[in-house]
Amino acid sequence: MIDEVINSASEIHDAVVPTLVMRGISKHYAGVAALQDVSFDVLPGEVHALLGENGAGKSTLMNVASGATEPDSGTIEINGMTVESLTPAVAQELGVAIVHQHPALLPDMTVAENIQVALGREHLRRRDPDTRRAMRALLDDVQFLGHLEDRVSSLSVARRHILELAKAFAVSPRLLILDEPTAPLSQDSVDLLFAIVRDLAAEGTAVVYITHRLGEVREIADRVTVLRDGTLRGTSETDEISDERLLAMIVGRTDPTTVSASGVMFSSVQALPSRPATRPRPFGTCSWVVRLNASTIWAQNSGVSAPS
Repeated sequence: MIDEVINSASEIHDAVVPTLVMRGISKHYAGVAALQDVSFDVLPGEVHALLGENGAGKSTLMNVASGATEPDSGTIEINGMTVESLTPAVAQELGVAIVHQHPALLPDMTVAENIQVALGREHLRRRDPDTRRAMRALLDDVQFLGHLEDRVSSLSVARRHILELAKAFAVSPRLLILDEPTAPLSQDSVDLLFAIVRDLAAEGTAVVYITHRLGEVREIADRVTVLRDGTLRGTSETDEISDERLLAMIVGRTDPTTVSASGVMFSSVQALPSRPATRPRPFGTCSWVVRLNASTIWAQNSGVSAPS
């Protein structure tokens, strides 16, 4: 059964106290269920991917975990302690850091001012008595090439994301949540991010990695949980589940025609040679043929040309 929830990892990790445990989380907006009875956990030292289509509930679940969203029902435990009323301030005190898909930066302030607002002078001084030197070191850790005096509004989208990553890494979190972190990054920045994430996990940090890219799940994640339409579809060790099975859990069936609508990106995409077109056609009449072969999507563009 495609809709059967699998939890192959739960028994293996029973002896380990999870960094985060969420049980029976539900959340509704104007009567519409964003999350329905979702349970999720992440262990110290693991990278746990949270996978699903756009709108599946991934970001909402992690907003609940970081205290930004109050659930309608359910329980949350952090570091083995039940938290009755979780707010962003309480979550930060408990060692939770989140990097949102859209950076939480103050565009009219400088890079230095944004770091100071997020971390505070006392935290910076613990790294170096000279706070400017401490901030520069934080930026160097993530290869941020801008200047402390740069206004955030002048930064590229990629540099804003890298600055947001620097703020999160600086607090040495016990739980790090990354929401679609690679979308604006170059391959070099992605490689650096993955290296830092692996180092943090090796030191015991629990990492939740929100993505819709199966290739990244294979590269970075120890376990993977799939959400669909606000419900839990399953959790598995990454190396114990196939891409076809993951796709079935994400979209609800194995019919490859659903791939284009799902937003899921596979580890490789290869274009077949296009058929010759008799005349240029506008985008509105283009057609795509998609078929699934293991973890590769083959796409044929049937004679598309850009309008003049």
